[in-house]
Amino acid sequence: RLDVATVPEAQAFRPSMATQREQALFLQQFITNGCVQFETTHAPEFHQRMFETCARLGVTDSGNGTPLCEVLGDDMLPAMPELAELFECPRARGALEAILGPDPILDPHRFCHLAVQGRRAQAMHMDGYQSTGVRAIQARAHRPMWVLAMYYPQAVTHDMGPTALVPGSHYLHLDDPRGQAMNFARVGEQDIPAVVAEWGMKEVEVVCSPGTLVLCHYDAWHRATSSSSPNMRFMVKFIFSRGQLPAPTDAAPDPPVPWEAVPLPQQLRCVWETLWAWAHGAPLPDLDGGEGDPPGGGEVERVEWAYRAAAAVRQGRRAATDLTEMMLAGDEPHARLASEALSWGGEAAAEVLVPLVGTSLPDHTRATGAYALGWAGGGEAGDVALIQAAGQGPTMTRVHALQGILGRPGAAEAAVAGLRCRAGEVQANAARLLVAQPAAVAGQAQDRLQDIVHSTNRDHTFRYAVAFAAEALFRSKARPWQLMLKYSPFGHGFGTQAPRKDFRPTSERAWAAWIHSENGLRNQALFGGPVDIPLEASRLHPPEKPATDNEARQAKDGKRRRWSSRQ
Repeated sequence: RLDVATVPEAQAFRPSMATQREQALFLQQFITNGCVQFETTHAPEFHQRMFETCARLGVTDSGNGTPLCEVLGDDMLPAMPELAELFECPRARGALEAILGPDPILDPHRFCHLAVQGRRAQAMHMDGYQSTGVRAIQARAHRPMWVLAMYYPQAVTHDMGPTALVPGSHYLHLDDPRGQAMNFARVGEQDIPAVVAEWGMKEVEVVCSPGTLVLCHYDAWHRATSSSSPNMRFMVKFIFSRGQLPAPTDAAPDPPVPWEAVPLPQQLRCVWETLWAWAHGAPLPDLDGGEGDPPGGGEVERVEWAYRAAAAVRQGRRAATDLTEMMLAGDEPHARLASEALSWGGEAAAEVLVPLVGTSLPDHTRATGAYALGWAGGGEAGDVALIQAAGQGPTMTRVHALQGILGRPGAAEAAVAGLRCRAGEVQANAARLLVAQPAAVAGQAQDRLQDIVHSTNRDHTFRYAVAFAAEALFRSKARPWQLMLKYSPFGHGFGTQAPRKDFRPTSERAWAAWIHSENGLRNQALFGGPVDIPLEASRLHPPEKPATDNEARQAKDGKRRRWSSRQ
């Protein structure tokens, strides 16, 4: 089992609280395994209610042959508002804060996965970042920035198609023979044993008791296995992201379990030690080696090289320009490794990255440069480069600049620059920055957030921009909370203060499509009586097509002119 309780020091885990040592165990296992499994402290009746509601949604046809639980998608939490209590228990909250720091951000994306008898096994894969407001991402963050939370309201046995995870795989990529990074690679069932064996790891199934929560690194390799059981298996997925960087400290504490006792490839120990120090805001460790070229062996050895090369740059044993040349050479696997190394290279790396981000190089090169610069530093010059990259240039570069500037002095200015972009992915990441910095929501930032919230565009990534914009306004108290309920999709659970009864779905269009269908009207009975539908939502009709930003602006300008004529 992927259970922190298998570590001797954690076996006496007290259900009422998470002690400092227990949080350290959560963090260490997340860094090494990329996943932590535990049972929440809720009463069994809570999980039984969640399962029964999921089951009713699972047997209800949405009208096109798909169970209603999967059609609801992002609206699963508004449909089951009691789910938000899952993350209020001390154990869950302690684990999330141990991994992501104080006040993690609950993303608007969530989904209820249903496994039924006869379902075939998935290919092993990493999740894509579309659900986080990013269509494509060049570099995946080794640092604990995102958590995939998987909740199982019922017991899961081997025949029910349990989730399978590969502990330790969250730092590893697969590359095709042409040398192109397969960030969204899928490994067929017949090839999984060979790939996992090459990594020196094992695939483990999440067989668990009711009420189990698994917190995974977003880049952990995983899949759903085949189901031969007549029983339904539900897994409700949530995503959390980091809202604050670790506070600086003089030194990291010793890990609760010695690194040499971790049953994973010890070549990754330099990765674990580096991330342990980073998570505590401590100086990064000195490592030897890293002066030569990347090894031609497996992915584990290449990742080890990247961290040792970064230490060589920090210690002055290697020129950072060696790594930028590697990043510019066009060989995607080497460029990825060089970018990761530069992200840990400190000020020496930032000095060579600042001019790189503002050049006319291909988008993927500028994007990886922005990713590395965001973490490397660069002081005021680094902030200026990232602000410029967030405000102009290709989408991928803007996204990486906005993600990399979290916690830096220029974050608020970069967010305002990103909000001016018309791409939903850029707006979503810019608004997310302001969720983490609600005090910066004023002036141009507040005006632009309100424009985004009132836009009629709810398609794909733009609806996540609306969600983050609404939450940023809500946290900043820039708008009365009663008005924000119409838009805010976060469920007002973790880190917010609105009443539980005021959950709303992620988009008005989703409400409309559901409310105005026969199934929607009939299925209101699923929730124990009439659904508390807001008046403005009950009158909605799905638009023929989403309005463009230009159309929305024209409509807004028309309202202003009509108001002016009445003055």
